[in-house]
Amino acid sequence: MAHEQKPKQPNLRDPAHNGSFNAWLLGSSVASLASAIHLIRDANVPGSWIHLIESRRASEDGLAIVGDPESGYDHRAACMPSLSDICIEEIFTSVPSTTDSGKTTMDNVEKAKTGLAPTCLFIQCGHDLEMIDASKFSITLKVRTQLAVFMMKPEKSLCRGEIKQFFEKSFFDSKFWAIWSSIAVEFRRCLRRYFRDFRSLNTFAMLDRCRYRPYEDIVGRMTRFLQNQGVDFRFSSKVTDITVDPGHDCGAVSGLKFTQNGSESIISVSPRDIVIMSPGSVMSGSTGGTNSIPPSLELLDAEDKLDENWSLWLGASPNLGDPYNFCTRVSESRLESFTITIKDIEFSSLLKLLTHSEAGSSSLISLRHSNWFLSLYIPRRSSFPHRPNDVQVLWGYGLFPEREGNFVKKPMLRCSGREIMIELLQHLDVSLEHPILNNSITIPRLMPRLTAPLLSRTYGDRPSIISENTANLAVVGQFVEMPDESCATMDHSVRSAQAAVYHLMGLQKEIRKSEQSSILNILGF
Repeated sequence: MAHEQKPKQPNLRDPAHNGSFNAWLLGSSVASLASAIHLIRDANVPGSWIHLIESRRASEDGLAIVGDPESGYDHRAACMPSLSDICIEEIFTSVPSTTDSGKTTMDNVEKAKTGLAPTCLFIQCGHDLEMIDASKFSITLKVRTQLAVFMMKPEKSLCRGEIKQFFEKSFFDSKFWAIWSSIAVEFRRCLRRYFRDFRSLNTFAMLDRCRYRPYEDIVGRMTRFLQNQGVDFRFSSKVTDITVDPGHDCGAVSGLKFTQNGSESIISVSPRDIVIMSPGSVMSGSTGGTNSIPPSLELLDAEDKLDENWSLWLGASPNLGDPYNFCTRVSESRLESFTITIKDIEFSSLLKLLTHSEAGSSSLISLRHSNWFLSLYIPRRSSFPHRPNDVQVLWGYGLFPEREGNFVKKPMLRCSGREIMIELLQHLDVSLEHPILNNSITIPRLMPRLTAPLLSRTYGDRPSIISENTANLAVVGQFVEMPDESCATMDHSVRSAQAAVYHLMGLQKEIRKSEQSSILNILGF
């Protein structure tokens, strides 16, 4: 792994290095925020030495939830971070709570789970929904054997492979597949990392982990903590070019060209400075619609509309992988989400109407017979703390928005919010004469690159965390290569940030690898 290499960068905390240095963190991402926290926590770097250059206009800009009860909420729920591993938990333990004195953000996360029933899972079976009992959830021996054989394959044999090449058709009709799907290499990594959680469906515990708004509760708290530490946030800025001086050892970043509020400047970078870059962005090109108008398709293939995280990576290649493999395959990486705002229906009545169940907890419905492969999440607690009591907010997504609907005979990406609601209700066997249709506002959001980190790839398409050609540069985030680690959760970004800081700062610390499931776990012994 990249973090196991001997550091090329000197230990910047060594007393022989008198004076300060600068840490330049490029791009808006959780990985950038995590890098800053690790610099402060593990390397004792003063906050004022750390500079985050990002396009957000302010700390509260770019939040995942917008809208109101009258015009409808837009909850970009599909980019909701997953809390599932030790690295992200360590970060949250470092960030103080903004509401409880003496507590941490992790304390708040754990407190929010107390006394809550786990999310119920419903899977479409014919014209009905079947609730999956976590305690009785099982995978047949035949499926387990197929999974075990798949796990034993070397990753190199799976590159550019699609999962349908490795399993029989019956596998894709299984409940297991209805719960979990991805591309071949990433699926293998997810199996090795998360298989033990399928027995209790703990993969869905992430839906219950944050108090109100997952993105805001995480990113907002990390940002406020860093601002309190004196970190220099350069908002409304983006780096447009990186200059590398090839004469310094194996090369070193010597300058950054960036724009701020329309003005262009050059930042000089010394060989002792460090630069940490976040390439790529899953929300680039995102566009929303309304209850009566579908999302615009204008930005779907427009490479000139890519955000700064992509532009910077495109300018830095080919030394840092192949960004074109991830940003141009929008027909494979796009996903469409939708947020439904419903008035004048109580939660219990809504749940019974949609699931035909009296279950009192949050519910996740997987409509596996839907041409769009729709999923719907009905939260027991609202992600919108200031909403009126008579308003319920649901969210969902479609994995195949380019396909024609089963009932609405056109692609999902060309449907208005109301048309998506009509398709959903008919799958759930709810009459279109029911008041829910006219009492709801559905806001669709098309995200052309949301699953880009999961696309098939070959070795070398993803950059390593530590560049072999540049002594003071590291790359972090969802698109970096970390052997055996899955990029399906936020922990991948945080772990990459930890590895980058430990290497660049010359820290003799081990990166905690995630636990892996064994073949015996898969077979059930």
